Order: sequence, then structure tokens, then C-alpha cells
Amino acid sequence: MFAYLDPGAGSVLIAALTAGFAGVAVVFRMYRDRVLGVFSKKRRTQAEEARQQLLGTDAEESVEPKG
Repeated sequence: MFAYLDPGAGSVLIAALTAGFAGVAVVFRMYRDRVLGVFSKKRRTQAEEARQQLLGTDAEESVEPKG
């Protein structure tokens, strides 16, 4: 009726919860400017600047007329 839990089960549970929390924190740090950009123009600007740096282009260069 009752399952046997050895002393190591608690350590595994704590390690799994800690790893999950760390993973969520890393993902949030990666996307925080995008998420917070919904609420703040400053964050939206920072996210756009970071995106342009990653792509290696400026906004003016990416909107070239074709012709």
C-alpha cells in the first residue's frame, strides 16, 4: 500500500526541482527584454537593438527598396 522511499529519493527530488528552477531562470534571462517589452518602451528598444546586433544589420539597411 505504501511505497518505499529510500533516503536518496529526497535528494533526487530536490536536485530535480533546483535544475527546473535554474532552467526557467535561464530561459527568462534569454527572453526577458522581449517579455518585458510588452510593458515598457525602453525594454522594447533594447530588444530591437540586441536583435540588430545579432543579425549584424541596421534597420535602415534592411528596408532597401527593390528595383
